[in-house]
Amino acid sequence: MGETITAAEAAAELIDVTSEKNALGADRPRSCSGSIQPLDLVEGQLVSKVKTARDYFMYSTDPAAGSTYEGRLKNLKAAIATTFIAYVKDRSAEYVQVQCEYYGVDWNQAGNYSWKTMTCEPGFYFLVSTLKRTQNGDWKAGPVWGPNEAQPTSLSWRTGGHSRSETFAQVHAMYQPSHIRNVVINELEGVRRKLHDLGIPTDLPQSL
Repeated sequence: MGETITAAEAAAELIDVTSEKNALGADRPRSCSGSIQPLDLVEGQLVSKVKTARDYFMYSTDPAAGSTYEGRLKNLKAAIATTFIAYVKDRSAEYVQVQCEYYGVDWNQAGNYSWKTMTCEPGFYFLVSTLKRTQNGDWKAGPVWGPNEAQPTSLSWRTGGHSRSETFAQVHAMYQPSHIRNVVINELEGVRRKLHDLGIPTDLPQSL
């Protein structure tokens, strides 16, 4: 029979290995699917849309743009808010559809045991339901998801046996919702600064 360890012993071993791994940085994904448009491209498109709206509502002779300066300005602000909200929705959807695959292997000489930890890149979390792993007796403990199973950023397991042992784990990861929101809002703030430099002050919609 293989060596057995208590939960306390497993935790003690895992803490040491995880601390060392985190100090070295995250693992790199083996592959990723999905694509995100270049920031300079989408920023340019958004600036162009707002400038077009400004020209229409403030300078056109179309009565639909507004009958007074105050009315035109109000309509412009509403149009900009709609444009910003659409940008956040569409840009967030680009990040959501990105998934990356992580793959790790661990092995030991006969009679040796060790913990293996994979850590995803900042802003990502592992999808627990996508885990594929070794199913034989070389896999001694785990999976251990850290810091929790809701949005784990690390995966650990223990490998060992009386003969040479080898294990693998494969799991997908995607961007954390909070990370997506922070990134997209920061992108939008960058656009607002550029618009301000062009003489077009804007407000961030309250719904965002």
